[in-house]
Amino acid sequence: MSKAVRGVRRRKVGWRRIVIVGCGVCFLAWAFGVWLDQRASLLAIAQERDVLQRQLHRAQAEHAEYVIQKKRLHDAEYVEQTVRKQYGMHRVDDVLFAE
Repeated sequence: MSKAVRGVRRRKVGWRRIVIVGCGVCFLAWAFGVWLDQRASLLAIAQERDVLQRQLHRAQAEHAEYVIQKKRLHDAEYVEQTVRKQYGMHRVDDVLFAE
């Protein structure tokens, strides 16, 4: 094989390597961009999850209060006390004092 033919072969191999490396760099750049985009999306989802969890905890606490209040409604003394406070009602035999 002559020197001229070997030089052409080397140049072709050199161009192939450049094209392959260029494609690899482009792929890595694309993959990095996708990773950044997904990371931003995951952060937004995590923040939304935190907000929803706080709302859930508040709703669960409120529900627990309502369950306790519901149980207390079966107690006649509690109902009487609540009616007296909220509506200013009194028993028939109560003595009222005017200020």
